[in-house]
Amino acid sequence: MKNELKVLKNHDWYTEVHPEKENYVFKVEETGTYDVTIQFNANNFEINVKTTKTGDAVIGEKTWTVVGFKAILGKNWDQTAIENDMIKQEDNVTYILTKTNLTLALGTYKYKICANHGWAENYGDDNDSEGNASVFITRDGIYDLTFTFNQATKEVSATAVPSVTDGISQIASDIKTKKVIFNLQGQRISAPKQGVYIINGKKVVLK
Repeated sequence: MKNELKVLKNHDWYTEVHPEKENYVFKVEETGTYDVTIQFNANNFEINVKTTKTGDAVIGEKTWTVVGFKAILGKNWDQTAIENDMIKQEDNVTYILTKTNLTLALGTYKYKICANHGWAENYGDDNDSEGNASVFITRDGIYDLTFTFNQATKEVSATAVPSVTDGISQIASDIKTKKVIFNLQGQRISAPKQGVYIINGKKVVLK
């Protein structure tokens, strides 16, 4: 990997080292964590760089955030909204965000998934002219909306289900046949207790 630098005097580009002068270049043979020592001779302006590898490369954990229409996310296309950060699941690949009790009219709602609260890396639907993914609401109502993102495949999806308003319940023996259970924070649950859950894309109240 090639790296470049310059040495300036008194924070001034035009003192000692001029902008048109080529950068000093140094390389490392493999990706990793390094201590870098820069030596500068003020008499002849020579630069020397010593690199010492101290460890392997560290891949930082990314934060994935759902960004889109205000009606489904509370803020309009705000990549800095931490309340729309997704929650990593037990498989360390899938990320989930669930928004509950959203009053939505019939229509199409656009969104994307972005990394680290910025637009440099984002995912949606390549078939859309602006690359946005979409949630389609077929009738007016109150919905729970679950966004899912696979950071390995970059697959983006969302499911809207009517919010529970009539106390629908389901006994525990029925739950055993279900495979996909999330709480309202988007966390996958293996052994649900009393409360409200998203089970196979449907909202269920366990009493």
